[in-house]
Amino acid sequence: MKQRNRNNGLKQISKSEREKIKLERTKSLLLLLKIDAKNLLERIVTRRSAYLLEFSLKRSREQFKEIFYSKYSQCKIETLQQCSTDVISSLDQFHTKVDELLWYLNHTQDMIKTADDKVIIFSKVLQRMFDTIELYINAEMTVKNNLMEKLDELHKPH
Repeated sequence: MKQRNRNNGLKQISKSEREKIKLERTKSLLLLLKIDAKNLLERIVTRRSAYLLEFSLKRSREQFKEIFYSKYSQCKIETLQQCSTDVISSLDQFHTKVDELLWYLNHTQDMIKTADDKVIIFSKVLQRMFDTIELYINAEMTVKNNLMEKLDELHKPH
């Protein structure tokens, strides 16, 4: 029985190249998490009047599924482990607060004005939380970029 070539004819990737690929994947993940949180916050804020109007007229809660959709809930723990603890913590706090708002909207019997006031308050808190996410993600991406530059410098032909 013949053994297959471990590389299947492909050039072996150096340790620094593997590290650069890992850094790029982490940067992509960070960017996707930031975009997802930003889009979620924007839907909550910019569509507030429309989803609350529908809620007040029909007492329907179906529209909330579309507004509160987030890819974050589909992330595996193994995937999130690529992020720093600060990023993970800030994302968790943000999405926990989003869940609190959704739970409130799905269960409230409040009048529409009261619900609107609560959504505005939640939105302001969520904006501050998103600002924290953005701060941590931007800092982490800067660190990853610096690491990639150092890897490039180390492996430049002299």
